[in-house]
Amino acid sequence: METPLVSVIALCYNHAPYLEQALWSVVGQTYPCVELLIVDDASRDASKVRIIEWMENYYHECARQSIKPRAIRTFFFEKNKGNCRAFNYALQWAKGKYVIDFSTDDVLLEKHIETHVRQLEQHPEAGVSFSNAWYIDAQGKVLGTHYPIDEAEHAKIAVPSGNVKVPVLRSAFICTPTMVIRSALLHRLGGYNESLSYEDFDFWVRASACTSFLFVDACTVMKRQTAVSHGSGFYAPAPNAHLRSTLRVTHKALSLCQTEEEYRALAYRTFYHWRLAIYVGDKEAAQGFEEVLRCSALRAYLSRPAWMMGKLLSLGYWRPFYLFYLRCRHSLCRRLR
Repeated sequence: METPLVSVIALCYNHAPYLEQALWSVVGQTYPCVELLIVDDASRDASKVRIIEWMENYYHECARQSIKPRAIRTFFFEKNKGNCRAFNYALQWAKGKYVIDFSTDDVLLEKHIETHVRQLEQHPEAGVSFSNAWYIDAQGKVLGTHYPIDEAEHAKIAVPSGNVKVPVLRSAFICTPTMVIRSALLHRLGGYNESLSYEDFDFWVRASACTSFLFVDACTVMKRQTAVSHGSGFYAPAPNAHLRSTLRVTHKALSLCQTEEEYRALAYRTFYHWRLAIYVGDKEAAQGFEEVLRCSALRAYLSRPAWMMGKLLSLGYWRPFYLFYLRCRHSLCRRLR
């Protein structure tokens, strides 16, 4: 197998407690050709100092062992740009054939890059490779896995692979930190949409329309879950930036739908975000999702009981019960895993 360069774009925002473990996990990869681009997006904690200290320790360790260090480039922003804009800025400097969008509170297991590059080199038609992941908390304790696994750590469910246009319209089934992406695909799509508060749904919709996604049946990343994780923004009160970004992408996805299966999948996902917007009290986002669901293309795929549920949730009295339902469901899913 050839060893093309892989660019790891490490995005940091207030990740001081986790930086050292995250960065060591990148330079400790078994794959030899890796460049590391560290981007501190105007962190308000000690992240900048920790990055500089880690680099000094890393170069010292390389000199002590007489080994060649990985290529590293750093970017320290004075004003916060947000994930999408910060990633696109670093992407301009990335030289790799493959790119990894890496958050510096996560951890790459040592064969992550080697495993995914092998997969992509064997399947040149594919633009993205992704895998399973361990979930860990702030202290590093394992919470579970993204997909339930058996004793051999193989997924117990059938994970979509290949043409994933319908599955990504239906749900966020891909664990974003596990993705390894062809840089040619990212440049073809113009990188991430900088007007959005988060990137993955929009990227999946655009990428799945023009390339295939390959699933690697192994846990290759440890994804950290904390109370301030980026994904927690979906539960923020109005105005909810994540939900409003999702609404914009939903309109784009609707314009790309062509088959009954795709419309049905998008209706399912839109209904979920409609309920979530009602729950967090973002009336503008909720109204937007409801308007999408009322369009003739999706209306046929939403049952009358579903409409009634949405309307009941719009009454503030029902929100505590809905929160209780979500907590029970989350707890049950973790136990099943």
